[in-house]
Amino acid sequence: MQGARSWLLEEHRRSKRLSIWAVACIAILGAALTGGFMSPPGAHAADPPTALINGDTVIPSSDQPPKSDEQIQAEANGFTVTVVDGTTWDAMTEAQFRAYDVLIVGDPFCSSIAPSVTANLATWTKAVMDSGGNRFTVGSDPVWHSGLDSTNARNHIIKDGIAFAGAQTGATGAYVDTSCEASSNNTDILNALSLSGTGWTVETPACAGNIGIVASVPGFVTTDADLSNWFCSSHADYPSWASDWVPFAISADAPTQNYCATDIETKTQVCGEPYILLAGPGVTIISDISLSPASATNPVGTSHTVTATVLKDGSPLSGKTVTFTISAGPNAGASGTCAPLTCVTDSNGHVTFTYADTGGAGTDTIVAQFTDDSGRVQQATASKTWSTETEVHTTLTKTADPTSGVAPLTVTYTYHEANDGTEPLTGVAVTDDMCSPVTRGPDSPGDNDATLESGETWTFTCTHTFTTAGTFTNTATATGTTSTGAPAPEERATATVTVTEVHTTLTKTASPASGPAPLTVTYTYQETNDGTEPLTGVTLTDDTCSPVARGPDSPGNGDSTLEPGETWTFTCTHTFTAAETFTNSVTATGTMSTGAPAPEEHASATVTVTAAAVQVRSPGYWKNHQAATTALLPQTLGSFTVSDSATAKAIFDAMNCSNSSTSTQNAVGCLAGQLLAAKLNVAIGASACIAPTIAAADAFLISIGYTGPTGTYTLTADQRATAISLKSTLDAYNNTGTCL
Repeated sequence: MQGARSWLLEEHRRSKRLSIWAVACIAILGAALTGGFMSPPGAHAADPPTALINGDTVIPSSDQPPKSDEQIQAEANGFTVTVVDGTTWDAMTEAQFRAYDVLIVGDPFCSSIAPSVTANLATWTKAVMDSGGNRFTVGSDPVWHSGLDSTNARNHIIKDGIAFAGAQTGATGAYVDTSCEASSNNTDILNALSLSGTGWTVETPACAGNIGIVASVPGFVTTDADLSNWFCSSHADYPSWASDWVPFAISADAPTQNYCATDIETKTQVCGEPYILLAGPGVTIISDISLSPASATNPVGTSHTVTATVLKDGSPLSGKTVTFTISAGPNAGASGTCAPLTCVTDSNGHVTFTYADTGGAGTDTIVAQFTDDSGRVQQATASKTWSTETEVHTTLTKTADPTSGVAPLTVTYTYHEANDGTEPLTGVAVTDDMCSPVTRGPDSPGDNDATLESGETWTFTCTHTFTTAGTFTNTATATGTTSTGAPAPEERATATVTVTEVHTTLTKTASPASGPAPLTVTYTYQETNDGTEPLTGVTLTDDTCSPVARGPDSPGNGDSTLEPGETWTFTCTHTFTAAETFTNSVTATGTMSTGAPAPEEHASATVTVTAAAVQVRSPGYWKNHQAATTALLPQTLGSFTVSDSATAKAIFDAMNCSNSSTSTQNAVGCLAGQLLAAKLNVAIGASACIAPTIAAADAFLISIGYTGPTGTYTLTADQRATAISLKSTLDAYNNTGTCL
């Protein structure tokens, strides 16, 4: 498979070298006619914005030569474009790079990264990182797959990427297409364009073509279809990346599946390996992690708290470590503190992150990420704007203690109303749509007077008892009055309490439920949690059988907690040696989350044990044990009576079963011998399941006038077939005791 892929890639590159040669000729002629590449300007232009392209990394388009697709798309975005060769690029200073709104490293038609890109790497990437510019990278070759045609829809990603990279006013962004190179050159560039300076690894995917866009950016027009089915849609996928970057598009059919999020078009979760990523504000991701508030405004110099919520299948997921990064803005790279300090989600799937503004006015982008149970990374983003304007702003939070339990459950709600604006408020009150009265307690911090000053936090509490099971989300509303007498904007906060009930169902079955002694029976027990309360310490005891051993859950995860919806399966084996009917009971016990015993469950099963089965005996046995045969005579074969051992022996001697299919006489003789043996077996207590066949054989012998072993018989073909069928059924019974 790898050899085939290498051949295809070489053919891919060989074919395009011919195209490059032809287009390059046009480019040289065009450059001569236009006076060559443009020189860089001396400083940022306020209007229009400016872009700088490394000419070593682009080739002329087929529709507007000598311009490259990158230049055409940058100009379509409103940028004034300058193209410099690699020598000029390498000689530029950080200040010269900073004169541009966006630096562009393009796609040289699925080629390697130009040496000039890495030679001056520390200088041009520092211009981007020091200025706080946006960053965008593509691990593929859209120019090649657009056929050098800038009007092709596969150019959309170039246009969108350049627009995003150059969107930050007063900053220098970077659009980097690593084309078809998945090497240390690739990761050296991206590490240099990351706050941490590290974190990137790269690999070549197996020509992935099923692409999912997993981030929403205002103004982007690129679709899943624009990126999919390029034969090789991606050439550089990233098993890991720096935490200030987020994936924009992933290879859903790549061998590595390390990232999951919601496809913005299909609205379903898609997993794969990222190959287009970006860093900067305005990016929205929908996944199993979310940040709240998604956006907020605070006065400069204050602090901000976001809450990450991690879910699995829509339910809170505890025990997950969340990493927070200020990826862009005046506080890019700033650190903060988590609650809990470990940054591990609590039972509600929550962890908070608080940091202080030290960078001044502007908008920060906050990225939170965690690794899900499948080992895949999931991310979320939020924005925070720091403002110098005076404003009324409060933040209301609400918590419930406990957040879950068994009914009846008494819950205490705690509310914190924080004045994180600059306007003092009076008449502050909190009401709850499910709990009253809401009572004010000590301020923390605050002076406990009647004015909620800037920086103060007032604390309120309320207690409510839930008597029924369910999930209850209730809302608190905070109101107040500004210094002008106008109502302050209302604040709302919610908390969710899950009230459970204990209910389980125990079933017990026996297999087999009946049979002759000695009878070995396997009991199967199933304990189902059809309530809403998880149980631990679940055990089963049987008053007749032990040990009762737990087997695989169905459904369940095999752990030590019987969760709602799970069914645990147990088994036990017991051998009954006496003939009797036995009914035995099993008892299930367990412990609730409160530590109290769960109600016991009981189930029973009945087993009927019969006397030991009699061993059937073959015609040969009865022929050679005349005393045993004589004791069971007389027997009838049709209308003929076998009254003594001599007659019985003669009947057995007349059995020539091997030729019964061709000889009428042998067919009748074989049937008579098998019928006599079957009647003798029934007489000693063997299974009577053969009775219908015995009756049919008797009727057949009567119909042909059977007069014993010395008689002569003539059968039609149908009669001979009937005789053979009957003797076969009797033969099986006489040798195994079973009935066909």
